[in-house]
Amino acid sequence: MVALIRAGVPTVVPDHWAFLHEGTPADAAYLLLSGGARVYRDRVPVAEVRSGDVVGETALIHGALRNATVSSFAPLKAIRLENAPFRALVEHRPNVRSALTEIANARRRTA
Repeated sequence: MVALIRAGVPTVVPDHWAFLHEGTPADAAYLLLSGGARVYRDRVPVAEVRSGDVVGETALIHGALRNATVSSFAPLKAIRLENAPFRALVEHRPNVRSALTEIANARRRTA
C-alpha cells in the first residue's frame, strides 16, 4: 500500500460525486483512504467500497473502458494514481502488479 500512496496524488472527492464513469477510457485508479463510495453497473448499485479499497484498476490493467461508475456516498479522501505512474508502478513492482491484477480479474469475472 505504501508504494501506491507514493505513486499517487492525494485528492478529496465531495459527497455524491461520480469520479469514475462506466464506458469511459481509464485515466486513473484510486486508493480510498477514508469515506466510502458505491459502485454502479447500468445505474444499478452492485457494491460498496471503503477505506483500503482500490477502484479503477481493472480498466487500467486490461486497457479497457470502465465497466462501472463509482460515486461517493460520503466525502472521501483518496490517492489518485494517474495512468503513467500506475503503469510504472506495476511494471517495477511485481508484487503490486500481482495483487492488483488478481483484484481486477476477480472483478471482471463478476461483471
